[in-house]
Amino acid sequence: TSLSGSLSDIANLTNLTSLILSSTSVSGSLSDIANLTNLTTLSLRVTPVTGVIGSLKNLTNLTELVLDSTSVTGDVTDIIDSLIKLKRLAIPSTIKITDAQKQTLTSRGCTVEVY
Repeated sequence: TSLSGSLSDIANLTNLTSLILSSTSVSGSLSDIANLTNLTTLSLRVTPVTGVIGSLKNLTNLTELVLDSTSVTGDVTDIIDSLIKLKRLAIPSTIKITDAQKQTLTSRGCTVEVY
């Protein structure tokens, strides 16, 4: 869509449970939405979003996290212990993830996709 804006514009929507902005021009940093702790679904696929994945470690209700085709970086180590409800994780190859971490997530019933 032609939707644009900044993630900081929605930072105060703390009751939000689902945020799907895939294939939009919405920009900003993951840290802008780090306080949206009620989110269960976060999909920012194919957006100009930046930041480090560790910024999302407090979003402990997430069951789906889709960040592929973004400029997000970091290491899955920063979220693996806090995002234990994940059922789907789709990340760009700029995020470090080991085979052991993939196995840990898979054993919890999480599908892991690296693009």
